[in-house]
Amino acid sequence: MAARDMDALPGLVTDDYEGIHHPTGLTYELAGALARMRELLQDPDVTFAQEPLAMLGDALALFRTVGSGSAASLQGFDVGPYEIHTLMLAEVGTQGRRRRTETFADDHLGDAVARLYQRHAELLPDGPARTRATATARSVAARMAPFDLERLATTFAADIEVVDHRTVGFGTLRGAERLRHALRAFLDLIDAFAWRAVDVLALEADAFLLRYVGSGTEARRRLGLPAHAARADGLRRRRLVPPVGSASTSSTRRRRSRASTRSWERSRRATRPPRASERRDRQ
Repeated sequence: MAARDMDALPGLVTDDYEGIHHPTGLTYELAGALARMRELLQDPDVTFAQEPLAMLGDALALFRTVGSGSAASLQGFDVGPYEIHTLMLAEVGTQGRRRRTETFADDHLGDAVARLYQRHAELLPDGPARTRATATARSVAARMAPFDLERLATTFAADIEVVDHRTVGFGTLRGAERLRHALRAFLDLIDAFAWRAVDVLALEADAFLLRYVGSGTEARRRLGLPAHAARADGLRRRRLVPPVGSASTSSTRRRRSRASTRSWERSRRATRPPRASERRDRQ
């Protein structure tokens, strides 16, 4: 690409190459992919940059990409200066040549991560490893989808552990029902809550660390860096949320209703160990 050697392009991809552009739903094979690259390389100012975000197995990698140029002519449309930000899931064959590319909009990182886990499971041979990877992929997909408590709860292992280090948070919770109760109390405090993944900090076959942004009708704030770990059956067994600084003292929480605050505090008291003074009172 950097050398603009169009004759070398066919050697970089496999004969059964497939490309999928999720924002438009378009798919293309080898001939279409090569034609598109040749059109782009006709611009003397075209540049491409890739930032690796995650790898899974020996064949899959997720990148954040930026392409820019002074002009382009694609599929009959002429455009002037442009800069395009996308997410790209790349798959290589046994000889290291590109076999598959899936492109996602830059603000759909959750979809790209979910597809990374799904494709990883699809590439594994039949057996226990594939069964576990498939279950993990289903859990990750539910976690990356728009927030829905009932759907999310299906991914909780019965003995799930949550460690929330934020100043105002869950503390330490053990058990799926306690976590579900705490999340319901949290949802009572924010209308129209939504979240989305914005960055990948670490990712493995059974655990990941992502940065999320959460929003509601009253305020918008960063929620921390939830880390998740999966069990052998793919269900989530641990969730860790580090502290995020002084954002937890915002005026938004001071406007929470008394009823919701009491529900929140009951959830925290039900799960924290008794203080020393409380233990003396019980004796």
